[in-house]
Amino acid sequence: MSKQVLNRILREIQQAKYFSIMIDETTDISKLEQVSLVVRYTDDQFKVHERFMGFARTTEMTGEALFNLLLEWLKKLNLDVKNIVAQSYDGASAMRGEYKGVAARLKQIAPC
Repeated sequence: MSKQVLNRILREIQQAKYFSIMIDETTDISKLEQVSLVVRYTDDQFKVHERFMGFARTTEMTGEALFNLLLEWLKKLNLDVKNIVAQSYDGASAMRGEYKGVAARLKQIAPC
């Protein structure tokens, strides 16, 4: 993704302040695990925007590894995890697991 486009999207998200995340993991054609991140937010007219932020490779598919990947990704994008108001994942236990999944870990640090 062009740096200019990404910077514009990030400015819009930061102006909105609150956002939601959608994460999915898959194995690509070369048999490597990758994770995609989509961010949803509204503008000052309450128009909903949904932006694909990219793919990241991972070597582990545990809840802890995916959670740490998400935190690093958000930090790199300069998005405050405490401003996440919703999260969406597929049915994989590493993502939605009640105790050790990404969703449970995220709720501990961003309960809203």
